[in-house]
Amino acid sequence: MKIKICGMKNAENITQVLDLQPDWMGFIFYPFSPRNVEEDLAYEIQDFDWGHTNRVGVFVESDLAFILRKAALFDLTWIQLHGKYDLSLIKELRQQFKIMKALPVATTYDIQASEAYQDEVDMLLFDTKSALHGGSGKRFDWSVLNTYTTAVPFLLSGGLSPDCLEDLIHFEHPAFEGIDLNSGFELSPGIKDISRLESFVSNLKFV
Repeated sequence: MKIKICGMKNAENITQVLDLQPDWMGFIFYPFSPRNVEEDLAYEIQDFDWGHTNRVGVFVESDLAFILRKAALFDLTWIQLHGKYDLSLIKELRQQFKIMKALPVATTYDIQASEAYQDEVDMLLFDTKSALHGGSGKRFDWSVLNTYTTAVPFLLSGGLSPDCLEDLIHFEHPAFEGIDLNSGFELSPGIKDISRLESFVSNLKFV
């Protein structure tokens, strides 16, 4: 099971999380998020040993110039898109980056939106639908994913915490690639609880 740890914004905390060797680490570039990343962080982390951890930039209806600036500054290899984007912009970004498209989910009807991206992205991220962009800290009913039949792999997101361990171990879907961890493992916005993460990750890494 692959693991993405998102919402990082503190250099020391980033080094601690890197020791857990996640597959992805996410940086949020959205001014209305308490986990919004300032550009100074790019210089603090540029000499870190990233190993196999991919850096993901999380964007909410940002324009191309903004995305490309942050991608160059933070040496991103993946772009995660929330909200509405023209497929033409996604195609352009995909010439340089891997693309992860986040889709808000509440019912089986929401899963149908994934069909528009089946040939356009490298990964989908199913998150709990809420009134605002970004995480709600709540889980959606994973059973609605039984209606997802396209080949694009996906990550589960939304309200994941140590309490989800048994459910994740027993969750099965042919396109299920891994999980996205954020607020359920935080001491405060953007600061991860390393002991909770380490325990959780060690139990899932070989599932």
